Amino acid sequence: MRQILQNTTIAKWGVIVGDLILLNLLFGVASLMWLQYFGLIELDGYSERYVFFFLVNLFYLPSIILWPPPLMERFVNIEDILSATFKMLLLHATSVTVYLVVCRVDYSRHYTNVVGFNIFIFYSIWYVALFVWRIVCIALVRRLRSSEIYKQRYVAFVGTNDSARDLWFRLHDVGLGYRCLGYFSDIPDKRWSRNEKEYLGSISGVDGWIERSGVEEIYCCLDFSDKGRVEHLYRVCEEHCVRFIEVPNLLSFPMRNMRHALMGDVLVLKDREEPLLNQGNRIIKRVFDFVVSALFLITLFPVIYLVVALIIKITSPGPVLFKQERSGLNGKVFTIYKFRTMRMNSESDSRQAERDDPRKTPFGNFLRKSNIDELPQLINVLKGDMSLVGPRPHMLQHTEFYSNIVKRYMVRHLAKPGLTGWAQVTGFRGETKELWRMEGRVRKDIFYIENWSVWLDIKIIFMTIANIIKGDKQAY
Repeated sequence: MRQILQNTTIAKWGVIVGDLILLNLLFGVASLMWLQYFGLIELDGYSERYVFFFLVNLFYLPSIILWPPPLMERFVNIEDILSATFKMLLLHATSVTVYLVVCRVDYSRHYTNVVGFNIFIFYSIWYVALFVWRIVCIALVRRLRSSEIYKQRYVAFVGTNDSARDLWFRLHDVGLGYRCLGYFSDIPDKRWSRNEKEYLGSISGVDGWIERSGVEEIYCCLDFSDKGRVEHLYRVCEEHCVRFIEVPNLLSFPMRNMRHALMGDVLVLKDREEPLLNQGNRIIKRVFDFVVSALFLITLFPVIYLVVALIIKITSPGPVLFKQERSGLNGKVFTIYKFRTMRMNSESDSRQAERDDPRKTPFGNFLRKSNIDELPQLINVLKGDMSLVGPRPHMLQHTEFYSNIVKRYMVRHLAKPGLTGWAQVTGFRGETKELWRMEGRVRKDIFYIENWSVWLDIKIIFMTIANIIKGDKQAY
C-alpha cells in the first residue's frame, strides 16, 4: 500500500483525470450557455458536437505533456504552478482557435467572436478552476505525506555548516514526507538541535550507524577542505545504497546568494539568478511591451498629447516634451521623453524634483501627481530603450554619484529601465535625499531582476494603477 502511495505517476494521473473532468464540465456549460446561445459555433448534429468535444480533450494532452503541473515535487513554488498552468492553457486555446478558424473555414465570419470575449471568459474560469484544483492537490499530497500510511524518507546530516541549517529545519516539515533522524558533528550544535536525541554523535561513528539505521539519504555538510572524510563518507553511502547529497557552505563565499548552473558538463556557481537572461523570457517581455505601447500610442496617446501640449504651451513657454539623457540597460545612455512639467531652468539635469519645487508649474504638478507626464516614455518602450516594468532610469549625474557610495548600485542596470518598478510600488518612489532610500530602491530593483516573472510584472502594473487611483504621496 505504501509503495502505491509513493508512486508519483499514479498521483499525476489523478491530477490529469481531475483536469479533464473540470474541462468537460466547464466546456459543457460553456457550449450550452455561451457558444450555442450566442450562435458563436453552430455545430450540426450530435456527431459534430462529439467530434468537437473529442478534439477539445485531445488538445489537452500535448499541453499537459509539455507543461505538467509540478505538484508532486516536495518543494513546490506557487509561481511555477501558475506559470505551467498558464502555458498549458495558452497552447490549448491556440489549438482550439486554429481548429475553429482554419479547419472550419465556413465559420470564419464568427472569427472575432470565437476568439473574443466569451472564449476569454471560458479560459479565465478554467484557469482559476485548475489553480484551485492544484492547490487542493498540494494540500492532499501534504496531508498524505504527513499520515502514518505514507512511507517517510529517512534522512540524516553529517556536519553542521550554516548553509544547511535552513534545509535542516525545512525537512522537519511533516508535509514534505521526510523524517530527519538526526545529525552527526564532532561538537553538538545548539543552533541545530530541537532536542538532545537529534544529536547522533561524532562524525567518526557514521559508518556503523549507516549500516543499521535504514537511512536513505545522507546530507554531507562537511567543509570542502575536509576532502578525506568527504570521500570516505561518499564510498560508505554507495556501498550501502544510500543517496549522498552534498550541501556546500556557500555562506563562506564572498558572494552569499550563489546559484548553481551547468556550462556543458561543468558545474559553476553564479552570484544570482536572472530569469531575463533566458531568450524566451526576453521575447515574452518584449512582445508584451511592444503590443501595449503600440496600441496606446496609436489610440489614446494622440488625443492626450494634443490636450496636454495645448495646456503646456498656454501655461509656460518652452517645448512640450522634456528630453534628458538617462542610464539604461548595461549602463548605456539613452534619451528619455516626458511631458515638460517645469519652467525652463539650468538644474534640470542635476537636481531632483522636490515636494514644493518652485520650478514646477501648476499644470506640471498635476501631470506629475497623475503620472500623465510619464506617458511619452511609451515611445521609449516602443523603441526598445525601456520596458513597461523595470528599475526606474536615473539621471547620469546621479548614476555617477551613487555608484560610488551604494553597494551593488550598478546591478540595477542589468535589466531595461521601466515606466514603473518594484521599488516604486513598495515605497521607494520620489526623491532620495537620505542615503537609505537609495539603498532601499537598489535592493528592490535587484530583487526584481533576480525574481522576474510575467506574474510579477502584472502585479506591479496593477499596484501602479491602484496607487494612481488612490494617490501616491511620493508623486511630486
